[in-house]
Formats: sequence, structure tokens, C-alpha cells
Amino acid sequence: MPVIADAVGRAWTAAWSGTVAAVRPFGYFRATGPESFGWKDAPAHWQAGVGRFGAGLILVEAEGDRPALWTKSPTAIARMELDTLDTQRAGAPWTPVIRRFMTGERAWSTAPGTELHLPFSNLPTTLRYAAPRYRSGAALRYQTRLLGFREEWSAPAAGNETVFTNLIGGPFVFEVRAVDADGFVSKTARLTFRVAPPWHRSPGALAGYAVAALAAVAGFIRWRLRHAERERTRLEQLVAQRTAELKVAKDAADTANRAKSLFLANMSHELRTPLNGVIGYAQVLNKDKELTPRNRERVQIVQSAGEHLLRMINEVLDFSKIEAGRMELAPAPFHLPQLLRDVAAALSDRFEKKGLAFAFTPAPDLPDLVIGDAIKLRQVLDNLLGNALKFTPHGSVVFEIAIRDAATETVAFVVRDTGVGIAAADRDRLFQPFQQATDGRPPEPGTGLGLAISRRLVELMGGTLELDSAPGAGSTFRFAVRLPVLAADAAAERRHAGEITGYRGPRRRLLVVDDVAINRSVLRELLAPLGFEISEAVTGEEALALAAAERPDLVLLDLRMGGMDGFTLARRLRAAHGSGLKLIAMSASVLSFGRDDAFAAGCDDFLPKPFREDELLARLGMALQVEWTGETAAGPAAAPARAGTALDPAVIDELLGIARRGEISLLRLRLADLRGDPLADALEPLAKTYRRENIRTLLESHAGRRSRGP
Repeated sequence: MPVIADAVGRAWTAAWSGTVAAVRPFGYFRATGPESFGWKDAPAHWQAGVGRFGAGLILVEAEGDRPALWTKSPTAIARMELDTLDTQRAGAPWTPVIRRFMTGERAWSTAPGTELHLPFSNLPTTLRYAAPRYRSGAALRYQTRLLGFREEWSAPAAGNETVFTNLIGGPFVFEVRAVDADGFVSKTARLTFRVAPPWHRSPGALAGYAVAALAAVAGFIRWRLRHAERERTRLEQLVAQRTAELKVAKDAADTANRAKSLFLANMSHELRTPLNGVIGYAQVLNKDKELTPRNRERVQIVQSAGEHLLRMINEVLDFSKIEAGRMELAPAPFHLPQLLRDVAAALSDRFEKKGLAFAFTPAPDLPDLVIGDAIKLRQVLDNLLGNALKFTPHGSVVFEIAIRDAATETVAFVVRDTGVGIAAADRDRLFQPFQQATDGRPPEPGTGLGLAISRRLVELMGGTLELDSAPGAGSTFRFAVRLPVLAADAAAERRHAGEITGYRGPRRRLLVVDDVAINRSVLRELLAPLGFEISEAVTGEEALALAAAERPDLVLLDLRMGGMDGFTLARRLRAAHGSGLKLIAMSASVLSFGRDDAFAAGCDDFLPKPFREDELLARLGMALQVEWTGETAAGPAAAPARAGTALDPAVIDELLGIARRGEISLLRLRLADLRGDPLADALEPLAKTYRRENIRTLLESHAGRRSRGP
């Protein structure tokens, strides 16, 4: 294997393996570094001149203007000019030729610059090409790409044909280039063409599709509209049918409701009218000084039973008002401490008889005169305390009242007992109409409406009735309502705290107008002993004549009478006598009439029947501005304080401690044991009316006198 170097440092040689085939082509080594060499093949046409058996002899001819390289093989002698080595590699610029463009068997023009527009065909598209490159050595290789279909060049390949299928659209640009044996790339040949889409994808077909789609949508819309119209007609007919049915049902319900309201109104009037006589005469008999204790207890039982029946009737009527949305507040000034004492005093005997400790603890800073609906507030408190009494077999009941927020004039009320408690499953059900708790609670008479009505009344007053309870741990009901404070005046302070026996000042004349003799008789029995001059009238016409003749100070008139009713009578009395004549409307038909109806007719106040004596006297006192007199009037705590006492100082201290804790029930029991002592006798009426401040003042004065000595 000969090796020879030329003038520029190239070492030309050829490698052999055996005696036949050269394993390395003819070429040269050239230094690529201080100790490294790289191999370079000679141009392909030079290797072809050397022959297939390689160079057996290599000679460099350095003389002359152009150095040359001579090779001798068994079959050929070749001379290669070394200065043309690089130019021989590249050669002159050349470009492939696209010779044929066919769709199936149909050929198309491939002239340069032509842009073909081809029809759609399912047959393959074939492109054939060649290169005007005629040199010995390895064959040319070709690279192709189709712009608009494939952007990358294909790998060099010896084949001269490319086939495409499913070409649609365009423009497509077919490009081809050749790569020779030395690796030189030719220029690029191009052919531009378009392929029409099939008929079902042509613009006309697409437009047809669009038209068909629009027609389908329009047809669907028209179908839906017709369907909707039919459905609307059907629904209108159904609504008309249901409306007619509902109208019939509503008329029937209205008729039933009117019948129910009429029944309740008549029932209320028919029940409350005799109850007015029962409760009224029970109050009259209870004031009889000659009544024996046994008979007094019997009268009190009659009065208590009558008031219980009245409460049940009131609950049913109140629930009917709530259902009809007619329950409204009637705010008016009232004396808050006195109302609370009245509520506590009304139940104290029942707590005492059942053996329960009853703690009435009003806060000392409670305002005197406030604005609110005293009747509904009392109804809620009576209900909560009555429930505590019924469902507390032993232990105690606490009634607390305190100022929650002085800025907003909010008063909080709490009723806490040590009774059987309420299970969690019963709590929400308790506030539903006609529902009572069953777990662990003894059966008690009642309508099951009390708590439902109480919650609604508290909500009307702007509060929320809350319950905390657990079986065996007692129950606590609490709520808070806003009661705006009203500045007290002299007239408001004239209300008497003890038993009223009369009044100061000139005699007042009253006219009682009622077509029921028992009602007139009850009013006479209650008011005549107090010093009022009583006249009676059965009809409105008789009342007008008596009012003109006797000029009464106040008229107590029933709203529901035969002939001229109370509303007409009130308007005629007001027109004849002006505002100087005071009118108090009374009625047992509280479902039909109310305070607003009475005020609209010109009355000054409204008193439902049956009534309590204290309610009657409170309205008379407010209307006539009288100052009541009685057993404990004019400083009930001062006069007894000057009386002597034989009580032991330790007993006085015990009583004072009980009073300071607010355990009035226990105090009353101790005073009953000490009855006969002047101090105990003075304290007993104060304890009955829950006048804690007067009780403490009286006891502290005796304790103070004892500490100072006689």
C-alpha cells in the first residue's frame, strides 16, 4: 500500500484487504492536530479513474505550473490535477428536472412556471424526476417535500418517484433536490398545483349544506313554536280549569272561614258573657269581709276555674287571630313594676299551695312608666309562669326581670324552674300549635297553644322567645323586648298598690250601658262600694236620655247590644257631649271588636270581658284621674314602721335576709306563722303585692332602731 505526500501535506494512499477488494477508497490523510490525522475521500470520479483494484503505484508530479497526482493500477493509469481538487468536488451549478406528473394514468404538464388546477380523483398522484448530472461514481440521491401538505424534507433516497394520495385543496408546491456522491446538494426544482375537492365538499355543496341546515333549524323552530303554542293553549286551559277549581275551593274555604269566624265570635261572646258574671261575682264575694275562710277558699276556686277557662278561650281566639294575620300590638303607657307585681301576686297563692318556692326578683333600676302592650306582655308572662307551675312537681320557680340595655331601653325577662325539663325532641314541637311535651311530663289540662301564641306575641314585640332545658334539669324561658321609658307624672303615680276602698275628691257619676243584667250588676257590685254613683241603661236610646239628664263623668258601654249598638252610641255621645265625657268600651266579642274599633268610634279605652277588678280600676283611674284610697294607701311602709313589735331581733334579721334574697313565697309563709304581731301584720299585705323595696325598708328601719336602742 503506497503512501505519498504532496506539496501541501496531504498523504495519498489506498487501503487493501486481501488481494482483490479495497476496503478503504482512494483518498488522503491530513493532520488535524499535533498528534492526530483525519481521512478524506478523493472525489468520486477520481476514484472511478483509479479503478476497482485501487492504486498500486502513486506518484506526485511537482514540476511545472500545475502539480499532478499519478496513479497506476492493474487496469488503469490516471493523472489528476491537484489544483482542481476543490472545484472538481462542486462542479457547475445544476438543478433536477420534474419529468412527469400523473394522476392515475393521466399526465399533466410539468413546464416551469406552470400552476396546475387538477380535478378531484381517488387515484394516486405520481411525480417523477431526474438530474442532469453525469459523472462516474455513486448514483444521485433525491430529497422531496410538498409544501401545504408536509413542510419537512424527506431523507435522501436513490428512487426518483414520489406518490401522494387523497390530496385536496391547495395550492401545493412540490419541491425536489438532488445530492451527489460527494454530498453536494443541487438547486431545487418546483411545481405548483391545486386539487379540486370532491363534489360533496365543493363550495356549492357546502352552501347547499348550509341552506339545508338553516332550513332544518327553521323547520325545528317552527315545530317547536307550534308545539309551544299547543302546550301554551293546553296549559291555559289547565290553568283556567284549575283556577275555576281553586275559585270554587277558595269560595268554599272563605265560606268555611266566615262560618268559623262567625262561630268563634258567637262562641266567644256566649261563653265570655256568663264567665263575666262568674268571675265578676267571685271577685265581689272575695271582697266580703264576713266571708268565712272556708267559703273564701271556695270562692277563690270558682274564680280560678273561671279564669282558667277564660285563658283557654283566649288562647283559641288568639290563635285564630294569628292564623288570620289580625294579631297586632296596641302600645300604651303602663306601670311596669306594678304589672310585674300583679303577675307574681296572681300566682303566688298557687305556688304556695303546691309547696314551691317562688322567687320574684325584679331589678331595682326598672323604670316605672313604659310604653308597650301591657295586655300581651302579661299574657306571655302568665303563660310562662303557669307552665312552670304546672310542670314543676317540687323545687322552685324564679322570675327575674332586668335591664339588658339601657341605651336601647331593652328589658329582659327570665322564668327558670327546677321541673321535669324538656327533651331535645320536644323543644321545637312545643312551639307548634296544639302540641305538648310528653317525655316525663305529667298530663295537664290545656289547649297546647300557649307557647305557640307566646312566641308569636314576643316576636310581635320585637323579641325572640328562647328555651334552655334538659330532662330532669328544669327549663329556662327567656326573652327581651324594647319598652321605651315614659317620664312619670303625678297622675301615673296615683295608682294604688294595696286593696282599694275608695278615692279622694268629689263623687263621680258612672253610666253603665249593657243589655245583660248580670254584667250591669257585676259593675254595680264592684264600683258602688268605692263611692261611685251608678246609673244603668239597657238600650242605646235609654243611655242617650240618661246621659243628657244626669251628665255622667264616664260611660261604660257594651259594644254588642240589640238595636243601637255600642259604636253608634259612642259616636252620638261624643257628638253630644264632646271630649269632656269619658267613654270606656266593653265587649265579650273580642274576636269581632278590639281597641282600634273602639278608638275609631270615639271611645277613650277598651276593656274586654271578663275583666279583673284591678284592670277595671286601672282604666277608671286613668280616665277619671282619681287618687285611690285603701288599707295601704299613702305610704304603706312608713306607718307600720312606727308600730311596735314583739319579734325577736334574730327573727327580724331572718325576715330581712329572706326579703333581700327575693324569696317572697317563703317570707309569706313565715309571716303567716307570725300573724298577730304588728310588724308581721304590716308586712303581710306588702308581701302579697311583692313590694320588695317597702318590705326591706320597713325591716331595715326596725333593725336600725334596735341597733340604736330604745
